[in-house]
Amino acid sequence: ALYDDEALYFGVETTIPDDKTYARQGHDASCWTDDCIDILIDPTGCGERYYHFITNPVDDSRYDAACGLITDTLDPKFGKLDASWNGEWSVEHSRSRGKWRMIFRVPYSTLKARRPHVGEVWSWNVGRENPDLKRATVELSLWNPNMESNSFESSDAFGKAVFE
Repeated sequence: ALYDDEALYFGVETTIPDDKTYARQGHDASCWTDDCIDILIDPTGCGERYYHFITNPVDDSRYDAACGLITDTLDPKFGKLDASWNGEWSVEHSRSRGKWRMIFRVPYSTLKARRPHVGEVWSWNVGRENPDLKRATVELSLWNPNMESNSFESSDAFGKAVFE
C-alpha cells in the first residue's frame, strides 16, 4: 500500500491459471462469485464507516459499496453495505505466467477523507476469493484474518495501518 497527495494505492499479486477465462460482469455485478480481490477501507479506523471495492481479472468487472453513510436509523440500509453508492476509483490489471497483478487507486475524495498525516491510523483489509467450482468450495484469504468472523465485511477483522 502506498499513498500520495490525492489517493491510496494498493498493489496486489496472486496466482491464477493462465488458461482460465472470465466473463466481463460490469459495474456493481456479483464479482464475489468468481476469482476476485476485495479492498475494504475505513478512513476513521473506528469501524463505523467503510468502503468496499471488488474486482475480477477482467476490465469492467467491479463492485463498490459503502457502509455508514446512511445515518437515519429507520432506513433499511442503516448499518449495512449500500451497493447503490458508487465511488470514483480505478484498477489496472495484468495477467501473465500464472500471475494476476493489479493496482487499485482510491482517491481520498471517494473516501470522504483528507490525505492522512504521518502517524495517523486507518483500518483496512485486503481479501482474495478463489472459488473451485469442481469441488464446490471457495478459498478465502485475508491480509488480516479474524477467526471469529467468516465475513470479509466484518470491520472487526480490519487491520490497522499507520501512515509513515
